[in-house]
Amino acid sequence: MQSTNSRPSLILGDELMILHLKPIIMTLTEIKSKLNIPTLELNTAKDAAGASTEWMRHWNNDTREAVSIHKDLVADIKANPGLSSLGLQTETRTGEKGDYTAYRVVKFKPAEVTI
Repeated sequence: MQSTNSRPSLILGDELMILHLKPIIMTLTEIKSKLNIPTLELNTAKDAAGASTEWMRHWNNDTREAVSIHKDLVADIKANPGLSSLGLQTETRTGEKGDYTAYRVVKFKPAEVTI
């Protein structure tokens, strides 16, 4: 599997197939269940210079997993705990103490047109 313009793709011989995958839409409760995290303890994330960012982060040192949510989305979720248009992006990052799994909770907008 290789990524082109952030779209999953699969190379078969000399042909490139672009796979358009529909995102999995969830609530925060479903995301926490999937990650086996009963409660997200969020703190303001800092940048490399130590300045506060617009992101909140939950960190589990035992499993080396981080869950990040933008502060605007945190406010949306607090106002509507059943918000069901959330998705989860996953990547492996390298930190000072080695690799860790970084999850990002995002809000999906419905398509303007579906054909």
